Amino acid sequence: MKKISTAALGLIIAGALVSTGCSGKQSTGATAGSASGGGGSSGKTEIRFAYWGGDNRHKVTAEVIALFEKANPDIKVNTEISGSAGDHFMKVDTQLAGGGAPDLIQMGGNIPDYAVNKGVLLDLDKYKGNLLDTAVIDPAVLAEGQGAWNGKLYGVCLGTNMLVLAYNKALLERSGAPLPGKTMTWAELRDWAAAAAANLPAGAFPMVDNSLNQSNYFSYFLAQEGTPLWDGNATRVTMESIQKWIDMWEGFRAGKLIPDAETVASYAETGPDNTSMFVAGKTALALIWSNQFSAYQQVMNDELDLIQLPDLEKNAIWVQPSQYLTVYKNSPNADAAVKFINFFVNNPEAGKILGNDRGFTSSATAREAIMQIATPTDQKVYGYYETAVPHAAPFTGNFPNDQEFNNTYKLILQRVSFKQNTPQEGSQQILDMTQRLLKK
Repeated sequence: MKKISTAALGLIIAGALVSTGCSGKQSTGATAGSASGGGGSSGKTEIRFAYWGGDNRHKVTAEVIALFEKANPDIKVNTEISGSAGDHFMKVDTQLAGGGAPDLIQMGGNIPDYAVNKGVLLDLDKYKGNLLDTAVIDPAVLAEGQGAWNGKLYGVCLGTNMLVLAYNKALLERSGAPLPGKTMTWAELRDWAAAAAANLPAGAFPMVDNSLNQSNYFSYFLAQEGTPLWDGNATRVTMESIQKWIDMWEGFRAGKLIPDAETVASYAETGPDNTSMFVAGKTALALIWSNQFSAYQQVMNDELDLIQLPDLEKNAIWVQPSQYLTVYKNSPNADAAVKFINFFVNNPEAGKILGNDRGFTSSATAREAIMQIATPTDQKVYGYYETAVPHAAPFTGNFPNDQEFNNTYKLILQRVSFKQNTPQEGSQQILDMTQRLLKK
């Protein structure tokens, strides 16, 4: 397998982010003060850190926190963990409404909603060059529309991310089913799935139903149709393009290329755990984020590999900052929180522990450390980036009020899958929802 150098991959990703511009795609009581405030009964400064993720993320995050606390014995980090992004933001929104939000909040592509629209995040500009070493962080992820909005830095990017199609190579080979092509059209994906279905064991399906658990796949498809869900300023989605998407997936279901509605409803497919049919070996192909690939491989005995999304050459894929670390604007322990961000993002030993769990790091010091210990699984992700990034389109940010969009979108498509609504009715409901959310 060809190995990709740190510098080469860093330039590939940075170039993609710069070329996307700062246009800012879819695809969820005290004033800020010194680290001496907010001490617990131990006399240490205690900071609360809210994030979401699976078991592997919990493990590596805990290891980095222990490393940080050893280096900073006057600070204790208390975690508030959610299994999914949806659960995380429901909890955070409740805490924000009550004025008791965590000091540190992990954010995703919906960060503009919190930084600008809700105005609940701390401007980090005053920390640059002192508690926060931004000199070693790729400038592209600190730019307007990436980590900054309205000229103020609100979030430090934990890494970049891309959508990928992961497939269970060992399952397909054991079953005598063909392997998917590295690049396919949507029609070729359907034909491959039909050929695989004829060979897979009973109870196994060629593909996860990613029509409803991943609205980013929907967004990718709409961009290929020339009707993007969100172009950074407005939606151009049409009834026709929405129904084309729904009809395609209902065709997959009718052909038993994806599971039936009842089976799909029993698996959340939110990550590499027991909520996933892919992890259980009951599906052969799944849409995931590039930063999740290693975690999926770690919990599965079968060898996995990656292919590009369908019709890659239509240039609808995008590179996006995966997650951010942000500080609640009313945190009494803002200095300690920023000190933790700097350690989490830039420390080489922390980088080795975290790997690519939250995306391909944007810190040069951490990246150098990670690439020195890159595994064959990591190299598959880096190779994917090398092929996909030249086809990347501008990342235009998440759809406004995207968490509500994602939740409602899933419910609408579930009703269609259970035949409670027709594809046409579901399409109209999605179209109506986009207009409603834009007016909020």
